Amino acid sequence: MDAVERALRHEDVAAVIIETIPATYGFIAPRADYLPRIKALCERHGALYIADEVQTGLGRTGHLWGVSAWGVEPDILVTAKGFSGGLYPIAATVLSASAGAWLAENGWGHVSGFGGAEVGCALAQRVLEICSNPANLAHALHISDYFAAGFADIQQRHPYLRRVHRLGLVMGLEFDSPRGGVDMMKALYDIGLWAIFAGFNSSILQVKPGFLIDTRYCDEALERFQDAIRVAERQPKRPPIRLVSGGRSTSGSL
Repeated sequence: MDAVERALRHEDVAAVIIETIPATYGFIAPRADYLPRIKALCERHGALYIADEVQTGLGRTGHLWGVSAWGVEPDILVTAKGFSGGLYPIAATVLSASAGAWLAENGWGHVSGFGGAEVGCALAQRVLEICSNPANLAHALHISDYFAAGFADIQQRHPYLRRVHRLGLVMGLEFDSPRGGVDMMKALYDIGLWAIFAGFNSSILQVKPGFLIDTRYCDEALERFQDAIRVAERQPKRPPIRLVSGGRSTSGSL
């Protein structure tokens, strides 16, 4: 937090952009006061707070937007990927009244790569309806708890699964090996389940189950997960994988 304040104190920073729960870090949620304190620093020093909700938005955390779990209202919010329901490419940048005030006078000059996409907008509207439904948000938390219980059961027999980082259905599984996430990714892939290791911590596997799955799906996924962990825990403990400068990772789901 001191480093953030040093970066902002000269009041020459336009905006701070933060992925609410960093994916490439392994979906380790920030502590309870972290995001609210950054928002307060932004307000104090005249910088906008931009929430990257591409992966943490649209209900998986039990909130429509993940940042709401911390009670933070960003100046700008970005959503994409799941916003399309997997059917049509669309993304959105959402601005607060103050951050978007310029649109009242100069909105005619704003262009977008997906502008005028009526089909995409119709799909996105339906996605918002589904993902903001209180029953579906409660379902996401129920399924999160169901997975957590299953992982805890596996962990008793396989302490190779060291820790489960979790906020709703946004989860990072940490293993007792510097490349545990990589080994699990390969073992799961071989038996038909896809997830991806965290780019900046290869001991962690990113796990982000679908928003509307049922417990039958969970049971099958947990069974395959247990099969995969039996394979991965036999692998030698090799050095971690590090992303090179300029490298880019992709998001994962299970």
